[in-house]
Amino acid sequence: MRDNLKLMRFSLLFAIAACSLCLSCKKDEVTSTDPYDEIKRELSAYTVIPLNGTDTLLGALDIVLESKLKGAFFPLLKEPHATDLEITAKIGDAELLKAYNVLYHAMMPDIPEGMFKISGNGKFIIKAGEMQSTDSITIEMDSIAVIPEEGIHNYIVPVVMECRSDHTLLKSKLMYIQYRVSVSNKAVWLYGTENIEMHVALFDQDLNTNFFVKALMSPEISKPLQVDVNESSEEDIDAYNKEHGTDYQPFPTGSYNVFYANKRPVIFIQADTSRSKDDIRFKLTNLSLFDPYKDYMIYYKIAKEKMGDPSKNAVFFTKPRQQVDPAREIDRKNWTVTGKTRDKSATYAVTNVIDGNRETMWVSNVDATPTKTLTLDMGHTHKVGSFLTVIKSGFEYLQMEIYSSPNGIDWNLATVYNSLPASQRASATNFETRSIAFEQPVEARYFQFRVSGGGFGISELYASE
Repeated sequence: MRDNLKLMRFSLLFAIAACSLCLSCKKDEVTSTDPYDEIKRELSAYTVIPLNGTDTLLGALDIVLESKLKGAFFPLLKEPHATDLEITAKIGDAELLKAYNVLYHAMMPDIPEGMFKISGNGKFIIKAGEMQSTDSITIEMDSIAVIPEEGIHNYIVPVVMECRSDHTLLKSKLMYIQYRVSVSNKAVWLYGTENIEMHVALFDQDLNTNFFVKALMSPEISKPLQVDVNESSEEDIDAYNKEHGTDYQPFPTGSYNVFYANKRPVIFIQADTSRSKDDIRFKLTNLSLFDPYKDYMIYYKIAKEKMGDPSKNAVFFTKPRQQVDPAREIDRKNWTVTGKTRDKSATYAVTNVIDGNRETMWVSNVDATPTKTLTLDMGHTHKVGSFLTVIKSGFEYLQMEIYSSPNGIDWNLATVYNSLPASQRASATNFETRSIAFEQPVEARYFQFRVSGGGFGISELYASE
């Protein structure tokens, strides 16, 4: 920054010297052909182009944090005047920016339309007998909708001044301000539990236990921040299911209670802190309204989409079913499964997924193979509406492709399942399950479960009609 400022000082002094040299020549001796002579004369009133101390734009939050150092200058008169004079200032046009780049051999970018404005009302008073105004001219951001991508950006902003009574009284009608802005897309997270989880699985023993939704922003900012939050609707859950290949039901009305610390769905993060002190509290109040053979979901999401980190802008509460509906369960006695196993260890044998013991599990190979696969042969053709997998934290999958085949050779993509991260609340008695639902029942004998990446694990695999 210091080097840039030195360069500007040198460039401006050079322009002033050139201007002075030109003005010292007699008109009949030298005829100037420089189209920027007038601009040089205007700038000769000042010695330094002012520079701000780098403002910070938090694009995701629509917040501008202004630096304490302002790029500022004062309107000047050629000589004191007998009465007060009103000076108006406005942002100059693109031609003046072009002139700056030519004069100083610079490559300053174009200014997006409407990005800047003169601070205050753009009017300044030079009092009678004074040579400069009482208040300095500064600029500020007027529209943050036109800000470019993350990073530090430099702009040169031309400022044009006029004196309402007589513009010839001004020592200069033009000045430039260099404006620096650091653009950051910081965003707010929502989280539940002290482990900063976005997915909280609830079980029967959680009846009347308070869980919370809080907001987090790191690092903190110097202004208080209001985070409005929406509760999911039935339509939201339907949309989630279609997008993720799931079959969640909305939490039944009357099955839960929500307490808002601020009497409405809003969370506040105080200035210079990273976490909210208030919260939204959620608890189960009536278990009898839940069907034990269905999965349930409710979530709380940042209302202003731009404000939240897309991957952490909601807290999901789920109540996963622990078993398959016996009336719809497909018998596993003729099933066989194949798949590569981690370290070829019997501890993680592939047959564990159908051994009826949720304490054992199969863990896929974790080598460089791009896709890990579990293949199921159901013995004969079945019409399958959904699969239920029992998983353990640390071995979960976030995305899975499910293929079907009539013969185990020709495979067709049946659905793509996208999952929430595993909840850390699952235990030896409360298992986290994932239901993979087909939009329409799939009739096939063979199914493949494919996961790309480092590997995954399944404790038990069930199917329902």
